[in-house]
Amino acid sequence: MVFPSDYKDFVDVYGKGLFVAESVGSFFGVVVPEYSSEGEAVGSMREETEIAQEDWDEGYGDKPEDLPPGADRMVTWGVDAAADLLCWLVTGPDPDVWPVAVYNRTWNEWSLHDAGMAGFLRKMLAGEFEQLPLALGSEELDPVPTFIRDED
Repeated sequence: MVFPSDYKDFVDVYGKGLFVAESVGSFFGVVVPEYSSEGEAVGSMREETEIAQEDWDEGYGDKPEDLPPGADRMVTWGVDAAADLLCWLVTGPDPDVWPVAVYNRTWNEWSLHDAGMAGFLRKMLAGEFEQLPLALGSEELDPVPTFIRDED
């Protein structure tokens, strides 16, 4: 599987882990691909991608208008404490142009963001969204959230 370069750079530096808003005990996590000894995808990225794909295919949540043609495959790269999904909407062969797709379970809607994973995280952590696309409210994010690397 191919991934956007900003995601690969992030994982190379930080790995899998959680951004934690310690003041309220909320989090959102970044997942990474894991494989069995036989080379089969296993772990949370595979599981969360299956959930996102089913939610997308079954019509859970309102989808944005004007979706790119053929944009029907999801790959999950993160989740939050409210079971919201942070994904890429696969729009073609170049992963660096895949938009971030967020499924907010509280609002029961999908939103698309063209900033890529790193741009989305920067904007979210800097409090630049008018309304945070996750159920985790911006008031719940600490000014400098802690990233806790999962060392498994």
